[in-house]
Amino acid sequence: MQKQELIRSVVEMVGLNIMEKSMAYNLIEKITLNEKQSKYKTILRGEDKPLVKRNDRKTKHPKWSEEDTNFLKENYANFSGKEIGAKLNRTRQSINQRVLFLRKTGVDIPKKIKGNSSWTEREQMFLEQFHNKYSINEIAKKLNRSTSVIYSKIQKIKEETNNEQNDLNGN
Repeated sequence: MQKQELIRSVVEMVGLNIMEKSMAYNLIEKITLNEKQSKYKTILRGEDKPLVKRNDRKTKHPKWSEEDTNFLKENYANFSGKEIGAKLNRTRQSINQRVLFLRKTGVDIPKKIKGNSSWTEREQMFLEQFHNKYSINEIAKKLNRSTSVIYSKIQKIKEETNNEQNDLNGN
């Protein structure tokens, strides 16, 4: 408010005509209103600094380093997006978006295991090795999957094993 009073006293001292004074006062009111709105928005955001334009602000997510991108390329086929995200301190969505971006720019990123895109190679190997040793409940807890999904996958593994043995035996 002190700023507004100072400007008004300057306007009075300059000796403007009525029309010019009216325009000056309107300008003062507009400036004051904009300052109040800006201050109000700043207070709502819980900050003491003024609003910053979107293109000037720093992003809340760090840029992808070459090291992170290489890690993603090397491990995408073998680990889930959630696991890679945990390793790189990023979300699963961030991992998937980066993969899409890299593929669009022509970078070759191997796809997940064909036919079973929801199962990583590591999970399948674990299941193949331990489905006879652990209960379905224990495996489900270790792999963070439902018991019905584990059961179905074990049945597929058993069928594939039987088919391979029949092929070897000539049946």
